[in-house]
Amino acid sequence: MEAVASCEEYAASWAYQLVINHLRRVHGKTFEIVPVPRGIPMQHRYGDYWARDPVSKLVLPSELKSEKKHTGNLAIEVWSDEPNFVPGWLNHYADHVWLIYAFNDRHVAYCCSMGALRKWANSNPKHMTGMTHIPRRRIEQFAERTPHCSQRNVTVIRLVPVAVFLDEVDGAIELIKDEDVL
Repeated sequence: MEAVASCEEYAASWAYQLVINHLRRVHGKTFEIVPVPRGIPMQHRYGDYWARDPVSKLVLPSELKSEKKHTGNLAIEVWSDEPNFVPGWLNHYADHVWLIYAFNDRHVAYCCSMGALRKWANSNPKHMTGMTHIPRRRIEQFAERTPHCSQRNVTVIRLVPVAVFLDEVDGAIELIKDEDVL
């Protein structure tokens, strides 16, 4: 057996099956994971893989984000390259693309549609206690980080607590791998 090369590849080895099982329970259909047709514009709009019903050809585009360790936060990318005004993945996927945010150490995935996440992120803030300024959008209330990486672009993320994500984003769910099932 070949060793898994990356955090995302390991997450793909269990998270997609978790999503397929969830879709089977919800829709009563069997889905398969297929790659999105080649091309950066397609991937930037519709994610890397589709969950597809082989009979009806119904597809659910999905984008997998993964982390090795559960931190209690989702790192939502608002800028891919801030100085050059390149939006992050929060803003370039189609509304119906399903975000699958997986944490490998706990085998847990948090999911929602990108449209629901974007609607929440751009909504008016409700909780203003302890704020030193008035944010214009909900996403601005969360800690901003610029990861220190050896890359040309300046990526900006917001750390959104999982509890807030599950409580406030419409349709957000938590899927936990059952070791006996998968």
